[in-house]
Amino acid sequence: MPRLSRFTGTRFLCAEPPAGFGIRFYVADDKSVYAHTTFGDSKEGGVGILHGGAISAVLDEAMGTACYEAHSAGYTATMTYHFASHIPLHQKITIRAWVNKIDGKKMYSQCSATLADGTVAVTGEGLFIASASLQKLIVSNPYIPENE
Repeated sequence: MPRLSRFTGTRFLCAEPPAGFGIRFYVADDKSVYAHTTFGDSKEGGVGILHGGAISAVLDEAMGTACYEAHSAGYTATMTYHFASHIPLHQKITIRAWVNKIDGKKMYSQCSATLADGTVAVTGEGLFIASASLQKLIVSNPYIPENE
């Protein structure tokens, strides 16, 4: 049964638009994370489409959340994205991320952004470095969105 991630996210991601993205991630039974969201005008790049940096930031947070759920909080070491399609504003998309390998402190994650019609618009992968101090900081000082 899916549940809300124990990682409450960052103010940058969870704050409501236009300051943030208004996104929280849910955790599936396999520890992958997902969110269904719609991006509005405040995240526009080209006319009517989502800015590539905006989706990159969201996918980075998704992979970090997947790492938190699978093993530990960690810092982003590398991230690479493959853009196959633009993402229209005001249309529901699904963000997914999962960890496919843990090697000591190294956590290898993958992600995707899928349009409502099933088109996979963006895929990506990242390397995160587990950090006990970051884990402790997040657990002791969670960001709690105002609407909770």
